[in-house]
Amino acid sequence: MENQIRHEVELSRLNEIMFAGKSIFTVENINSGNWFTYKVESVKKKKGDLETSVHFVSVLRGENNTKDYMFIGTIFGYKNKGKVYRHSENSHAGKDALSAKVIDWIVRNLDKPFNSIKIYHMGMCCKCGKELTTPDSIRSGIGPKCGNREPRKKGVPG
Repeated sequence: MENQIRHEVELSRLNEIMFAGKSIFTVENINSGNWFTYKVESVKKKKGDLETSVHFVSVLRGENNTKDYMFIGTIFGYKNKGKVYRHSENSHAGKDALSAKVIDWIVRNLDKPFNSIKIYHMGMCCKCGKELTTPDSIRSGIGPKCGNREPRKKGVPG
């Protein structure tokens, strides 16, 4: 995955991509040129817990795109309150680090249009983590099985 091509995500699909389960995506500020690559992984719910979803957030902090992620915080999804990012006291990045501020801003503004950022996924299914190979899957960021779509046959337009 080290020299992987990034695929732009439609901003209207960010919520789905971000919280699919094993999402890796890059956020680029088109005005400043700054960018961060995040890994957002869902945590298995306790039996009977319908109120809260939990996702751990890590940020890429080195050259190895598979191993150099640093945990920075958690996103809690509340059934009636929406999603909230909480920075971890155990993170080696402070809560004022730009990477923490960016993910917090994105979570707080998921329902608003973004004019100054682009989002890219890494060519891996954001739900199961497998490599995406079909054009439909690459465009959507989610494989056919995870997206409940029939896989297209190789060489068949559609």
